[in-house]
Amino acid sequence: MRPSEHMRSRRPYLFSDSEIVSTPTLTRELLDHQLETLTNRKEENEFEHLCRRLAEKEICPNLRPQTGPTGGGDAKVDSETYPVSIEIVQSWYAGEEAAAHEMWAFAFSAKRDWRAKVRSDVKSIKSTGRPYRRIYFITNQYVRDKVRPEVEAELTKIAGCPVHIFDRTWILECVFNRDRVALAVETLNLDSMYLQTGRRAGPGDVQREAELAELDRQIEDAQRYRGVEYQLAQDCLDAALLARGLERPRTEVDGRFARAERIARDVNYTRQLLRIAYAKAWTAVWWHDDFAELNRVYDEVERFTRGSTYSADLRLVFNLWSMLLVGIRQGALTESDTRFQARTEALRAALKEIADDRSRPNNALEAKTDLLLMRLPQSADADEFDAVLGELKGVVDKIEGLGDYPAKPLADIIQVLGEVASDSPAYNELFEATLSLMERRSGEGSAGRALLERGFQLLDTERYYHAIRLLGRAQHKLVKYEYRRDFVMALAACGSAYEQAGLLWAARANFLAAATTASADFLEHGDITRPAMLATRQLAWLELQLGRVPAALQWAHLTDIVAGHLMLEGRAKEAFL
Repeated sequence: MRPSEHMRSRRPYLFSDSEIVSTPTLTRELLDHQLETLTNRKEENEFEHLCRRLAEKEICPNLRPQTGPTGGGDAKVDSETYPVSIEIVQSWYAGEEAAAHEMWAFAFSAKRDWRAKVRSDVKSIKSTGRPYRRIYFITNQYVRDKVRPEVEAELTKIAGCPVHIFDRTWILECVFNRDRVALAVETLNLDSMYLQTGRRAGPGDVQREAELAELDRQIEDAQRYRGVEYQLAQDCLDAALLARGLERPRTEVDGRFARAERIARDVNYTRQLLRIAYAKAWTAVWWHDDFAELNRVYDEVERFTRGSTYSADLRLVFNLWSMLLVGIRQGALTESDTRFQARTEALRAALKEIADDRSRPNNALEAKTDLLLMRLPQSADADEFDAVLGELKGVVDKIEGLGDYPAKPLADIIQVLGEVASDSPAYNELFEATLSLMERRSGEGSAGRALLERGFQLLDTERYYHAIRLLGRAQHKLVKYEYRRDFVMALAACGSAYEQAGLLWAARANFLAAATTASADFLEHGDITRPAMLATRQLAWLELQLGRVPAALQWAHLTDIVAGHLMLEGRAKEAFL
């Protein structure tokens, strides 16, 4: 499977959900001419196909296709009904129930002398001796309304069962008045000129198109970003990601990435440059199957993470390293071209340095996880593979006390590993440990949200001390990576309760923790959020109440910066108080 196919199957929400649809443009006059000139083009078989399909839609769905020679063959009919069970009949929404247990005969003709043909066909059908209860004759000729009942009555006497004649008028009515144009184009093998191809936007693409149009409008305003070029680069990156999700042409997507990169170089904020370079490489592989571009951009990403002490930064390099390994095993790259061994050693050394730093347990455990995941695809045999799985289980056991560890991404990786290691006892133990961990985190998260909601209710009724107790419990349960936004809300709500109770230093501690936690979104993703602005604004006010004017001015200045970025984003963000 190509990388783009794999990503689309795993994360379809990242790709366009629009559909390419073909709308028939066949006109009544064109089809009329097509039916008139069938025999000139020797398209009798196509006409029979059209008649049978129309009969299935309008008369009865249980028609057996004619498999013999043209003209009915030895069966003397072009099609006939076959018996079906009552359970199937109950699901029918077109046709008569009698067709399920009666034999009906069908004859189709493109001959100009339709009268002679229908008489001949009825006699042939009669000669079979089969117990047909109805006979249908469909012709491409026009039959006058005055003539049809006379011929039907005559042939009904001969056949001993009702005979029905449908002509070109009936065919045209079925096709154009009952929305069968696509069926006519298909069965008559008409040229693609009669199909108009278009794009039907899905709900995801409708939202992306609106966001991209608004971003483009803002980016074109040169005065808007004066003094805040960081946000301009961020908006350009977001525009590139939206264009990628819409599956716009690669030249457009690459051009948008280049624009973001050009502006970010002037800002010269390393983390932003890192995110842009990583997004370029990620897009090249997972959207365009371009391993060569991945190999080229890898050095940029690695350079921007050099000296970083954050495991989240090195995880970006690890992700690209994993794709280099895939490219090598698929034959798209070679170890010499990618300098794979040297890059592997450099990444392993950087991760080990972080993993050995016991002063930051969350950060260290994340780095250790990536070191183990690096070993998995390079395991020499099943025993070594199982040994790594056992060490991963040890990581899962340590996550329990580390709320800020991103457990969900690891759980997703472990679930995917089950496709290649499902028979391994070591894997089964790892899976069960992971399942228990996620169940506990999910349960605690749900309980934390309930406590948070109750805390808000107590705040509204001015029961501040009771609110403080419940919000403190909520913080304990929500201090997890998956519930970061809820944790910020709990910290801020508790800070508000402390402030209302007159405990300003305690309020300051909670709002400081809220601002610090909210800023993690900026460090990891470049997003400046509304909770960060509200927390910094409240800190400025608390510093003033505490008489710490210089500190208040610093927080107020930071609040202005954050608020300015939020205003530039031009779209509402959720409030947390």
